[in-house]
Amino acid sequence: MKILEILEIDLFKQTDVDGLVEGNTDQECKKVVVTFLATMEILKKSLQIGANFIISHEGIYYSHDNKKFLENSKLAQEKQDYIKKHNLTIYRHHDMVHRILPDTITEGLVKQLDLADRVITQSAYYTISEISPTYLKDYVEKVKETLEVSTIKHFGEDNQIIKKVCVLVGYRGSSDNLIPVIENQDVDLIIYGEGPEWEIPYYIKDYNTLNSNKKSIIIIGHEVSEKYGMQMFMHNLKQKFPTLKVTYL
Repeated sequence: MKILEILEIDLFKQTDVDGLVEGNTDQECKKVVVTFLATMEILKKSLQIGANFIISHEGIYYSHDNKKFLENSKLAQEKQDYIKKHNLTIYRHHDMVHRILPDTITEGLVKQLDLADRVITQSAYYTISEISPTYLKDYVEKVKETLEVSTIKHFGEDNQIIKKVCVLVGYRGSSDNLIPVIENQDVDLIIYGEGPEWEIPYYIKDYNTLNSNKKSIIIIGHEVSEKYGMQMFMHNLKQKFPTLKVTYL
């Protein structure tokens, strides 16, 4: 099967961001690697397992713009040379998985957090679930264990009771995104990937100083928030092509 045949299914669509970054889609697909971001380590591991088609969620050249730094960054040029030397095909798959409802990337994280069966509100960029009343300090430990991370940032009072959890992925932790949610939705805890450090954490501090109904946030990091969604996409791709060898790295 040629790589082009894989890209013709409804899981893919060319956008300003999504599309071929490097390589040749007319070549035969040996194996597929799906990943959050195709680092040099991922490229080398892909070659070791015999994969020549890599689907990367984020831009491989250190910017959301797929080729912004190629002219001026020696490292980006070295990486491109490596890709060409080994005849790898790299496809950026970002917008499509975010633009459908439910957002595949958010859906993957919600499922990993065991919140999928408890969803009460779902929007284009966040999902709210209701859980059994739990102390914040205990829920933080549960999130760490579930996401297999040793540390995470969180702001709030340890003994706050958490009942409703709002989940956002990636770089959706800005004040533009979160202040309307916090002020207009009945949520106790917001879990998100990342955002400007001086915005929402300090908003939460002021909010809790002025209000009795406390709010908390857990910041898990961009990759941790999105890798489970890309793993879900990998399983969706396997369902379309049962005999295709697809691996998540």
